Amino acid sequence: YFDDHHDRFLQENIDGADEREKWRIRIYDANDGYISLEQKLRRGDLIAKRTCPIDADAFRGIIKKEFAPPSSAPPLYNLFVKEIKTGLLHPAVIVEYERTPFVFAGGNTRITIDRNIRSSSDTEAFLSKGPLNARPVLPSGMNLLEVKYDDLLPGHIADAIEHGRMRREPFSKYYLARKFPYNGLRSGFY
Repeated sequence: YFDDHHDRFLQENIDGADEREKWRIRIYDANDGYISLEQKLRRGDLIAKRTCPIDADAFRGIIKKEFAPPSSAPPLYNLFVKEIKTGLLHPAVIVEYERTPFVFAGGNTRITIDRNIRSSSDTEAFLSKGPLNARPVLPSGMNLLEVKYDDLLPGHIADAIEHGRMRREPFSKYYLARKFPYNGLRSGFY
């Protein structure tokens, strides 16, 4: 995840700002074969994600602030570079976890269970092949279940959530990762 020198994205999260954004670069299963640049936007209860693929060289260029985008660079990449240059974005934290996804085609519904959520302030180790120095951000055995959908939540899933012992809560892996970084330091926000 990226933030600016004033921790604007973190502060908006803490404040519960109705409109906010986050920028992150994501890989899956510690494999740099597919790297995704993502802008996550929140407007009230609605969340949208814009994404584009980048390669390892583009990632390293972002980290070094040496931008040589190809002439066909995706608009999202160009917007991100602008944000880095004008908003002084920099890598803030790595969030790592294991995910089990379930997909239901109706309503493009995705249910994910995230386990072993951990964070690291060692952002230079993002694409390294060795183990990440990270610490857990949740108590042992606690997992995160998320239900995501585009249009309508299918009735059988809504019923399971409504009649189960689940409750809706705001949750931010980014916030917890910044609150509990690997190096043990906490900023004045908490």
